[in-house]
Amino acid sequence: MALKEILFSNNASTYLKESITSTDTELKVLDGTGVLFPEPDADEFFYITLQHPKNIYFEIVKCISRNGDVFKVERGQENTIPYAFPEGSYLELRLTKGGLDHLKRTIEEFQNYHEFHFDNEDEIVINHGLNKYPIVNIINESGELIYGDVTYLDRNTIKVEFSEPLTGIITLL
Repeated sequence: MALKEILFSNNASTYLKESITSTDTELKVLDGTGVLFPEPDADEFFYITLQHPKNIYFEIVKCISRNGDVFKVERGQENTIPYAFPEGSYLELRLTKGGLDHLKRTIEEFQNYHEFHFDNEDEIVINHGLNKYPIVNIINESGELIYGDVTYLDRNTIKVEFSEPLTGIITLL
């Protein structure tokens, strides 16, 4: 399974416009300041740190969508406790340990790709040994992305079929 993409922006910070309870999953920030933050798609997110105005406590949340100045979040990330936060609490997109761990896993995933070359074939069976159902990309000899019928025979074997014999590279992620 591909990891979701983590998003960043420079100097993104603002304040809560309204107080929140420890179970709220929607944050409203000061008018016009939401634009400082990324706007994640379904496969993207970013981390926000909430900080009480008197520095009594903080919480890391995962923002999974933003619509203007309203953020939808998953509370209590990275072993932090969901707290109630008053209006005026500080909110900032920060680089966190969880964010760095996510980047590390993403880099490792893309470094662990496997290439299989094929020449004038209409059916290829690949025993990849990855113990997963990998993402399959197929590039023909002209460097164009092409499509084949991919069948996962098990977690370590795929079969790729084409309508005619082709030459190219199959990349597994």
